[in-house]
Amino acid sequence: MLTFGLIAALGIDVDTIPRWNSGPYPGVVTPSSTCGLTSWPLFLAQCTTPLAPGAVDLRGLWSDAHTGGTHVQRIEQCGDRATISGPGVNGFYFVHDFVHADGSWVNGADDYSPSAFPNCVTLPRTPNGGVRGIWNDTSGCLYMNAAPTAAALSTPGILAASRCLQSNAGIEELHFINIGFGLDLMLRRDSNPPAPPPAPRASLCLIDGCEEEEAGRVAARVIIGVVLGMVVLGGLGAGAVVVVRKALAPSTKA
Repeated sequence: MLTFGLIAALGIDVDTIPRWNSGPYPGVVTPSSTCGLTSWPLFLAQCTTPLAPGAVDLRGLWSDAHTGGTHVQRIEQCGDRATISGPGVNGFYFVHDFVHADGSWVNGADDYSPSAFPNCVTLPRTPNGGVRGIWNDTSGCLYMNAAPTAAALSTPGILAASRCLQSNAGIEELHFINIGFGLDLMLRRDSNPPAPPPAPRASLCLIDGCEEEEAGRVAARVIIGVVLGMVVLGGLGAGAVVVVRKALAPSTKA
């Protein structure tokens, strides 16, 4: 049976990672619900699916070029998926998860307004999903279309926001347009989000009974270490050296 370490070493597919939200999944909000995350983790760090053809590489930490970095967002990508996260109001954080930026409502970001935290104010959505994401590699943009509440699935939607990668004198800029706030010019403050930490060493025990044999080898190494320490201290002399040599001898077991 494959161990957890070996599974981690194989990586995680984009569709294996659950949908992220800034609060209860829309449709199950109650009067006592609160929205906004209390921490700001990396959401797609363990994902190993390559960027999809046509997906513009917007990954990184971006901040406002004109206000000293008071407006900050992090964009993570995997496949055609994108999460946009950052600080909201009142000390809370948001994450808008475009599970697949394929132009469909159902795979769009079904989330809440960061400017209302800890209150739960849903972003515009339909019965079939929320704000849909659409990649456009020709313009270098991720477009976000919103639909009026209860709009039909076929409704074209309106442009709620866009994030477009531009170059100005060799400097990458993110042109963020929001229909409620206008244009915000953002600069990349770091490289792509850091790679996931190394996976735990995978056990080589893929057959029954192997775990006990591996544990025996570990115990032998411990004994050898103790004996070597005693040799250094002069406590056992030549006899201990013979024991160590026997322990270090290659095993003849198949």
